[in-house]
Amino acid sequence: IDFDGRLDHFSAEVGLISLAQYDNRVTHRQILARIYTEVLSSIRSQDIIWFPPVISGATWSHYPVLVVPEKRSSIISKLEIELNCEIGVIVDYSIADLKAYQMRGYSSCINAKTEASQIINLPLTWFEPNLGSAMALEKIKDIIRKSLISVFEAKDI
Repeated sequence: IDFDGRLDHFSAEVGLISLAQYDNRVTHRQILARIYTEVLSSIRSQDIIWFPPVISGATWSHYPVLVVPEKRSSIISKLEIELNCEIGVIVDYSIADLKAYQMRGYSSCINAKTEASQIINLPLTWFEPNLGSAMALEKIKDIIRKSLISVFEAKDI
């Protein structure tokens, strides 16, 4: 459906079902973000530059972590193996540095350019939605803890 089209009944039904699950998905992402923050806070690695604090009410579309740019691709590869999922980078370029913007006189934005080379995004939707049970939650915490420690405390990243 394009911008000027109308939803058919099936598409509208799928949208309503998805909307009904929104609060559960947000809660799921909030739990995983808290786990990432807790685990990353306990890791002392020079490869981690920054990760977000937990903010009450945040809905967490993604969980960004800034890492040393020279090691980013290695960190991503190792995390993908450890967590058995894709690690994202969101934007790995600075918009102000794109040719079309440079031709119009925009100057480079050093912060955006630097962060584009450092950012990785840890997944917030890769575990089953049932984080309600204490056993499932402890298992997930353990997997995340072991995986992040294995990657960030490794000497050969």
